[in-house]
Amino acid sequence: MVIDMNNEDSWRTQPMYTIREAARLSGVPSSTVRRWLRGYIPDRRFPEWTSPPVFGPKESTTPYVSFLELIEIVVAAEFRTEGHVRLDVVRQAHANARSEYELE
Repeated sequence: MVIDMNNEDSWRTQPMYTIREAARLSGVPSSTVRRWLRGYIPDRRFPEWTSPPVFGPKESTTPYVSFLELIEIVVAAEFRTEGHVRLDVVRQAHANARSEYELE
């Protein structure tokens, strides 16, 4: 993987961790990391079971995550496992933080 050294934020934003590494570092299964990043549609016959991505829609479907995405995953995992916070609350908190601080 090549990191653009001309971009001072590239170490934060360039995809560099595999889904498996993100799962290991956050303490949640790889399948959970994928669902949080891409959303989940278990069966098209039951749309009420659909779960949108936790961190908002992603333009890329690369099997890698950036450092910032890794941090989002770790924080969400902590809220879920230690704080027993529902996923819809984590999703809304993330959306509010993005809006409040005008960040991607």
